[in-house]
Amino acid sequence: MMVFFKNFGCKVNQSEVDSLMRPFCGAISDTPDCADIAVVNTCAVTEGAERECLKYLLKLKRDNPALTVIAAGCLMSLRTEELSGHGIILSPVSQVGKLLKEVSSGFTTDQEIKDKNDFQSGHKKTRAFLKIQDGCNRYCSYCIIPFLRGTPVSRPAAEVVGEAEELINSGYKELVITGINLGLYDNLPNLLKRLSNLDVKEEYRLRLSSLHLDTLPTALDAALASERVAPHFHISLQSGAKRILSLMGRSYTPGDFIKWVELIRKNFPIAGIGADIITAFPSETDKEFQETYALLSDSDIDYLHVFPYSPRLKTKAADMSGRIGEKIKKERVARLRGLGSALRSRGIKRLLGHTVTVLTEGRFQGHSENYYLIRTPAAAPNQFIRLTVQENSIIL
Repeated sequence: MMVFFKNFGCKVNQSEVDSLMRPFCGAISDTPDCADIAVVNTCAVTEGAERECLKYLLKLKRDNPALTVIAAGCLMSLRTEELSGHGIILSPVSQVGKLLKEVSSGFTTDQEIKDKNDFQSGHKKTRAFLKIQDGCNRYCSYCIIPFLRGTPVSRPAAEVVGEAEELINSGYKELVITGINLGLYDNLPNLLKRLSNLDVKEEYRLRLSSLHLDTLPTALDAALASERVAPHFHISLQSGAKRILSLMGRSYTPGDFIKWVELIRKNFPIAGIGADIITAFPSETDKEFQETYALLSDSDIDYLHVFPYSPRLKTKAADMSGRIGEKIKKERVARLRGLGSALRSRGIKRLLGHTVTVLTEGRFQGHSENYYLIRTPAAAPNQFIRLTVQENSIIL
């Protein structure tokens, strides 16, 4: 029997799918047409993501009536009746491995499928996603994730370290540390210290995924303490307007963001620094949008990930007055994404003449420690090489 896997959403979702795929190796189908079972890990962080996943699942089942379809992830609890009514099996990610064993009796794998798939991190190509944490109790006013993922759960440090060593010994050179909210991991500084000193012979590096502003001190300290921690800081900022941040339930100010960006840049002049932004939040005025635009324009960061506000069921923001019209929302998204391109160009100029360490990925390219995609000379994939950045080195 063959299994098809499909992922929607964030790096945590990707780590979950990768981990589910690991035991199946040669029994994975690239398309659902050739599969007996399809596992879809869903996303519901925005209304658009929810709609896209639902459409995909229903079409998948309609086009392949005999296909056993398993839906996991965040959409599962939002669309239970609709999905199950179409013959789609619903399962928490943590139970998918067990379920696959039940529905695929006689299925041959290269190792026993473990029940704790939600904490077994997968790996692809040159880097592995290492999930250390799940859940969140922050309840930011726009965010549905605490309702879908539950309260914070930290994976035992010894288990994380053990899998990290297994991954490096298997040949992977970069571990991307993922979680719904890394700052909620129990004793993150200690874990990062242990991960920076693995008992392995191979060269490797660590990369942290999205960071809440209050996790930046820990991330910066880890990068300063060990060259193995990549100087790449992706900050979950969301807005540059003080009132909007307060309405969102975020516990920092625009000034805090600027302070930390400056401190990062002081210690790591060519660090990769990015920010997530939600624009057109309820009641966001033109002046407040401009405050966000100006803050980002004046800050010394490299890139933006821009999202239009999307109302989500159960969240406080869904009941707030002052919804922004679609025309204005699209204009604000376009302006910020244009700014993101300008910031990227500025970041490229900053890199010129500097020497970076690139992890090769084939096709004459690879990612540097600050997460720029760099052209490389002919080199085998999955090798660290040092090179100086030239005008034509960076792939946009």
